Amino acid sequence: MATAHYTFPLAEISRGLGTLPLSFQRMSAALRLQAAAIDSLRPERLPLSAGVELHPDLMIGDLFGLGAQLGLYQGVPSLGGGLQFLFMLSTNESGGESAAGRRH
Repeated sequence: MATAHYTFPLAEISRGLGTLPLSFQRMSAALRLQAAAIDSLRPERLPLSAGVELHPDLMIGDLFGLGAQLGLYQGVPSLGGGLQFLFMLSTNESGGESAAGRRH
């Protein structure tokens, strides 16, 4: 199994929704490609999937970071792959800063 994942920034938003304690920090996107090794490496039998993702980073109040992931993935239809959707929420320990935005 091999995965290639490329993430890139789209926008630094840093805006809230009126007086609500919720703000959008940044938006990034990602491209993902996955392949698996099987007994035959013929291109028509190679199980591949490709997808696109959006990663909005949110801040609740001033201390609680929340990351979202929205994804759309497509597998090879002739091998049983189909269109898949993903929605996921996760907390960020560093106060709304995503792993893609951290500087080491």
